[in-house]
Amino acid sequence: MSINSNDPVFDTEEEVRAHRNSLLAASDFRFTSDQNPSDEWHVYRAALRNIPQGDTWPNSFIWPTEPS
Repeated sequence: MSINSNDPVFDTEEEVRAHRNSLLAASDFRFTSDQNPSDEWHVYRAALRNIPQGDTWPNSFIWPTEPS
């Protein structure tokens, strides 16, 4: 995972959660029954789900980088 200077900045926790949820939804198709997602995709989605559980939430956190 890395910090990207193009990471979005939000004003409220709700905006962060909404963006996180949209990123999860955008990658859902990789986890349908006919797909075989890589370990990187599993790590990426776990990192997205864990954003609001970090010690520095909501003041500071790192958006995970989507696998290629």
